[in-house]
Amino acid sequence: MMSSAVIFFDQVDKKYRPGETVSGRIHIFLDRDVDTCLNVLVGGAATATIETTNDPVVYMAVQKNLREGEDGQNRILRAGRHCYNFSAEIPADAVPSFEGIHGSIRYGVLLKAEGPHIPWKLAEKTFEVNLPSLTADDSLVETKKRSILARNRFNIQQGTLEVEMSFQKISVDGQPKDVFQIKMQNDTNTVLNSIKYTIFKVVHYHPSSAHQHHLICSESCCDELKILVSSEKEEFRVGGRCEGLVRIDFDKFKDLVSFRSELLDVNYYISFKIYRYGLLNKPIHITYSLGRCQSTKGEEEKSVAPEEPSDSPSFFIQHF
Repeated sequence: MMSSAVIFFDQVDKKYRPGETVSGRIHIFLDRDVDTCLNVLVGGAATATIETTNDPVVYMAVQKNLREGEDGQNRILRAGRHCYNFSAEIPADAVPSFEGIHGSIRYGVLLKAEGPHIPWKLAEKTFEVNLPSLTADDSLVETKKRSILARNRFNIQQGTLEVEMSFQKISVDGQPKDVFQIKMQNDTNTVLNSIKYTIFKVVHYHPSSAHQHHLICSESCCDELKILVSSEKEEFRVGGRCEGLVRIDFDKFKDLVSFRSELLDVNYYISFKIYRYGLLNKPIHITYSLGRCQSTKGEEEKSVAPEEPSDSPSFFIQHF
């Protein structure tokens, strides 16, 4: 029987990119002779758990025989230590690894065996696939092309609340910094209390069946933000068209890139909840799509918002 089998990667802790080659060695230790055929499978799969359904979709599968007998027959593997090399190219359209509440995208190396009295799976080890970091020219924040993203007016509590969303470049300690800015003008009889924001990822993937799964991943961040107002008050007071700004540092989110492929669509969103005193259970909810859109077929499409404010922006609004 097989005493143990261990998989080692040639580059430890490496995060691979689409189109690169993952390689390594497999060490097998036997305490006696066995009759077996060994195979190594390098693959990737997306799994979504919707209610009680767990539906994996395999979109990368490279299988190679490490050793087999003549005419594909099993052959005796002697007791002792054996070492085999493996390598496989990651597809150029591979999407990044991620772990979510309702699903995941995972890559790994699996050692399989065929033969009497031998476990089917001997060893398994995962690896990550990430995209190359964006250059400054490819930054998520393109202030020259994207100034005001959207402007909307809410009619609430016998007044109006105007919300303007934009990317801005500001100076912090003499260094330029990209921020996502929300500018609000409050002319209502309610007081705005606070804002919470969440960055999240949504993945649609398309199996061969007619079903399309909607996969929402875990939140990247969720912070309570203080509101800065021009009148130096801590809140948006009643009337007088008080103006306030909320700025979010997006340096750590510059690498967010959306994808489109035949199997998977990956999109990033930022969700805002604007809370009001006395109505904390009924926040104004705004969600906006983030990130450039990149086709995994090699074509790249940058999402550019119109220069002028739009009364029908491409983001979702829910208010009560």
